Amino acid sequence: MPRPGKRGAEAGFDAAEKRVAGSGRKRARPYLWAGAVLALGGAFAFAGAFSHLGGRVAVLQLAHPVRSGQVITVGDVRSVEVAADANVPLIRLADSGSVIGHPAALSLPAGTLLSRADLGSSTLPAGQAMVAVSVKAGAFPTELSAGQTVAVALVTPAGQGGSAGVPVVVPSLPTATVLSTTAASDSSGSMSVTLQAPAGAAGQIASIPAGQVQLIVLGSDTAGS
Repeated sequence: MPRPGKRGAEAGFDAAEKRVAGSGRKRARPYLWAGAVLALGGAFAFAGAFSHLGGRVAVLQLAHPVRSGQVITVGDVRSVEVAADANVPLIRLADSGSVIGHPAALSLPAGTLLSRADLGSSTLPAGQAMVAVSVKAGAFPTELSAGQTVAVALVTPAGQGGSAGVPVVVPSLPTATVLSTTAASDSSGSMSVTLQAPAGAAGQIASIPAGQVQLIVLGSDTAGS
């Protein structure tokens, strides 16, 4: 038969082991809670970063190609939503006022997402002016595009007298450079054309009544004469 002293020693050892295990679990609980808090905080931080990077913003995109030096108009751009970080230098829809009326720094294809680097200076050279004319269908060549030099003539409608039927002397007409062309939103076939010309010629062009403008595209030799 076992001796009483041994049974008492074993019981004391079991009690001590339980106390050690219990105290170990108590010490482990704060670390477990701290780890859970850190993991939860990391999850929120990751979710916030993902939401920021994946957030969609409205930016400006070219609706059709533009040439270097061409003044960007409302008809040249459209709004698209993209997922972009705030550090990506795209021009947002809210900042469209800083784009319209500014020339393109380089030739750009349709679909380009505009950035500040795509824009040139809006300052006209000394002595130059910018003027817009509305041209009816048939009063401009279908190949008219930005960068071309044109002579601007006054066309008097038939039946109103004046210079109707009188030959136009092209060398005496004011000339200008086409900056941009925008087709009318209706089906009339007319077009709004922005021109750059010397200040004096711009004044002559601006004095032509609406709807009586005729644009004549000049070749490089003709434009230089």
